[in-house]
Amino acid sequence: MFKLLPTIGDTVALVGCSNPLNTMYSYQEEHIVRLLSSFGLKVKISPTLYRESGCQERAQALMDMYLDPQVKAIFDISGGDLALGVLEHLDFDAISNNPKPMWGYSDLTCVINGIYHRTGNPQVLYSIRNLFLDDTGYQAREFEKAMSGGQELFEPTWHMFQGRGVSGTLVGGNIRCFLKLSGTGIMPDLTDKVLFLESRSGDAYRIQSMMEQLRLQGAFDKVKGVLIGTFTELDKKLGRDAALDLIVREIGNKDLPIAYTNDVGHGADSKALVIGQDISI
Repeated sequence: MFKLLPTIGDTVALVGCSNPLNTMYSYQEEHIVRLLSSFGLKVKISPTLYRESGCQERAQALMDMYLDPQVKAIFDISGGDLALGVLEHLDFDAISNNPKPMWGYSDLTCVINGIYHRTGNPQVLYSIRNLFLDDTGYQAREFEKAMSGGQELFEPTWHMFQGRGVSGTLVGGNIRCFLKLSGTGIMPDLTDKVLFLESRSGDAYRIQSMMEQLRLQGAFDKVKGVLIGTFTELDKKLGRDAALDLIVREIGNKDLPIAYTNDVGHGADSKALVIGQDISI
């Protein structure tokens, strides 16, 4: 049975499909391993985390975790620019036949959306590194609760900006990395989907250009609604209200339901969203 979270006694994997990690920060990964172990989990680690490797090698390291019957969930702890390259080397039939959730965010947006599109299996937009980066301990507590059925980790607070509500299957993530899928044949069909967007970097001009690309592709005519997470740099430079106004203006569809949250994005306090699962607001 497909499940989003591991349970006590399960084995999980830490992988890196994007840029290699800097060895000077290996203490972060070691801390995450200790935390996961304290939750009753066993941890396997990809051999490509800290060294330069080609797309095919990183893809094979990921496939090894999918094909390992002991591994029940996969957490990508990398980020940067290189994740897209693994997609052409994945065996989606094998992934379909060995269903397990992959958790990742930022550059991994393209991978988890691509896997959902080709397999139909839900994936999780969330960085397991938050267990280390959040020094309040909230993330670790909520993740452990989620292993026992708690839902707070997956329940951001939404505010309607336009319209009364929206429901549908969720896709999206980091806007820059989601757009990497354009023209690849691996981008999810946006028809009747709910599209979530967030970003860490990007001033007004850059975010405007990416929103224009989505609009010119017809995205905002196809989807049932748009959900907006935090846009870290844009929110800081313009203020949250002005940033939301810019994004909504670029969507350009006054009849489209739009909601926003301050709880999902690149902050260490970010909550999780499930790509490929129905959401209702």
